[in-house]
Amino acid sequence: MSTPAITLRATPPFLLGSGLLLWGWQCNFLPYALLMAMVLEYARFSHWRVPITDKEFNHVSDLCGIILVAVVIYLFTVNTYYGIYTILSLLPFLFFLLLLAQMYSTRGKIRLSALLISMRRIHAPELQDGNMEIDLSFPYLLVCMISASSGNQHPLQFYLFIVLIFAWSLWWMRPRHSGIITWMLLFMLSATAGYAGQLGVQKLQDVMETAFLDWFDIFTRHNRDPMRNTTAIGSLGRLKLSDRIMVRVDTHGEKISGRILLREATYTDYGYGVWTNFQNTLQMVDPGGDGKTWEINKNPRGNRRYTISFHMDGNRGIIPVPHGINAIISTRATSIEASAFGSIMLEMHPGWTRYDAHFTENEIYDVEPMKEDLSVPPSYKDDLAQLVHDLGLDHMTEEQSLALIEKFFADNFKYSLTQAERYPRGKYLTKFLFETRRGHCEYFATATVLLLRAAGIPARYVVGYSIDEYSPLEHQYLGRANHAHSWTLAYINHSWRVVDTTPSIWADMDKKNKSILEPFVDLWSWLTYAIATWDSADNQSKVPRSVLWPALFLLFYIAWRMVIRKRLRRTGDALRRPLLLGGRQIHPGFHELLSRLEQKYVPRSRDEPLGTWITRLEDRYGLHGLRPILILYYRLRFDPCGLEEHEQARFSELVSNFRETESQGSIPA
Repeated sequence: MSTPAITLRATPPFLLGSGLLLWGWQCNFLPYALLMAMVLEYARFSHWRVPITDKEFNHVSDLCGIILVAVVIYLFTVNTYYGIYTILSLLPFLFFLLLLAQMYSTRGKIRLSALLISMRRIHAPELQDGNMEIDLSFPYLLVCMISASSGNQHPLQFYLFIVLIFAWSLWWMRPRHSGIITWMLLFMLSATAGYAGQLGVQKLQDVMETAFLDWFDIFTRHNRDPMRNTTAIGSLGRLKLSDRIMVRVDTHGEKISGRILLREATYTDYGYGVWTNFQNTLQMVDPGGDGKTWEINKNPRGNRRYTISFHMDGNRGIIPVPHGINAIISTRATSIEASAFGSIMLEMHPGWTRYDAHFTENEIYDVEPMKEDLSVPPSYKDDLAQLVHDLGLDHMTEEQSLALIEKFFADNFKYSLTQAERYPRGKYLTKFLFETRRGHCEYFATATVLLLRAAGIPARYVVGYSIDEYSPLEHQYLGRANHAHSWTLAYINHSWRVVDTTPSIWADMDKKNKSILEPFVDLWSWLTYAIATWDSADNQSKVPRSVLWPALFLLFYIAWRMVIRKRLRRTGDALRRPLLLGGRQIHPGFHELLSRLEQKYVPRSRDEPLGTWITRLEDRYGLHGLRPILILYYRLRFDPCGLEEHEQARFSELVSNFRETESQGSIPA
């Protein structure tokens, strides 16, 4: 029993080109869409064809699949879940080569096995004939419509064009017995209902999309909260921090002798291991006239500049900046908010973001001291007052007190990421100050803030990154997740000053604990970073660079197929006129035989490939003797080497035998 034929008609002339132009208009690829439309539509009027075998169709299909996977990985690396919109807009590019191969092949269709790998190993007879071949022009048109919808431009005009294209398609495929008026009324009713339905679906999509992204951010975002920071003070075991690179700092060739401190947030109130600052509210900053410069304060732009790259886990997040920040310059930021406490929130697409931070060296812009900056939790007041008295801080100047506190921590404390036991509730710092005297940066910074306050010096708790690792590969400084750091701001002599009492050995200890796989992880991180930021610097092209490499690869493949292998041949109207090939003329009886078969059995459509028409003759009338003739004919027509003399003789013999037996009514087997 033969498999039912898959009947999927080709698109009418210019419909496919119209769909491509609509996609190009909506997604800002109009020049490319125009070129692609011209190439595909020209195939209807050109006689140039390439004989592509099933195996070669499989290779083209596999190539398109590989490029699709590569683009998906790249875009999700760059844009995370927002990359889905870019992927949709690029689909016509990604499947163009497959349709191009079909349109310019001698077969004119493509087997399902080229699209479905699972079918390639099935050798059933019903899968080897023309019944399992399809035309991809209508599926490709549908892909263009889906991709065009991702552009989200001109919604009313877009819907009208979609209606026209679908009307054109349905009219082409309508049953010939259907009444024109009835068809038009039903289509108009469907179009009207579709417009009303898509408005409702659009509103539902907006609601669900917002809810989904909010839910996704809850589980994926790890951005700093400028109003609350929970420390690991009091936690048991070893504090484990990742080696993941979070920040890259380009100092433009300047070697930094010390450490680069980048602040994210400043806090004023402490209790039970949690720092808060509910006055750290963010205010919108208006961009300058160029649309990419945000002045953070009224001071001059500053005498220093760092180009900072920071990985955004969400579309909004607190970014690390130097203390004396004056201005942020970013070509991709959509908005910036800043607080008087030095926190800056940037809004843009997730992934790696790059911005220039202009700042004034040795300056700290922060709110003047408040009563909270002298507040000490009640559970620590007595202990800290005793320590102030023991150190003699109550009889010193601010400068003397600060110097003694720094010496006190440097001489008597050690850095450690491990806590062996839980401290009594509310007394974590007491045991740190008077007994164990070992801990990580959160212990040192918190204890320093509270001790300074107990000595009458306003102080604040700061979190951010402390960076000193330079990468010769990237020529910039790297800040890892385990470079996240806490330090203190002290108000000395009417200005804020950075105080960091954490022993400097902490960075060396972290380096000793790094994984042996870190170099390989860093190389992968650099590669993904380089790809993600390739087109971020002042590249105003509307065409994403993600298209360029696949496009170059496709061009090379096409050149290899059409130029190097020299497989392109002009078919012309091969069935209706003799052709000289290599000085020899194709057997004239072959064309007479084809004309006779058309008159006696079933005529061949103008655009129908010869192989498809012969398959129909075999299925309906059992003319199986034509297949060997067709194979030799294709070799004679398209093989650069032609046929050997004995093969030409065999071809002539087969043609003569078939004509003779068919004229006698005896169909050859």
